[in-house]
Parts: sequence; C-alpha cells; structure tokens
Amino acid sequence: MSTTTSSRQPKRTLWTVGDIARELGIPEHSVDYAIRKYHIGESQRAGILRLYDADGFDAVRMALRRIERRGNL
Repeated sequence: MSTTTSSRQPKRTLWTVGDIARELGIPEHSVDYAIRKYHIGESQRAGILRLYDADGFDAVRMALRRIERRGNL
C-alpha cells in the first residue's frame, strides 16, 4: 500500500497596510490606527514593510468594526 503526500505548500498570502486598506476600501491611516490601538502584530517583515497573514487581516477587520461601533473612526 502506497501513500502519496503532496509536497506542495499551501499558498500563503501576506498583506501590507496598504493592501488591507485597498481590500477594505478605507484609508491607510485608518488601518494603521486600528493596528496600533489593538496592538496587532505583523506576521513577518520585509525591510520596512509590515506583513500580515490571514489571521492578522481578520484581526484588523474586527478591530475596525469595534472602532466604527464606538464612533472613533
């Protein structure tokens, strides 16, 4: 009996602050504010760029919703 395993890694998508802003249709400074207010850490860095994975992206989206509900954005 032989088993086959896939050697392919799942595609991992990373977003910058600008990417997240464009995806959500809001200004970059709003994304940056949410990241700083809720201390959302980047998953990687590329030079000076902060990169966020899917979990980070979701954390930013939830933070923005909380901020919006409170009327601070």
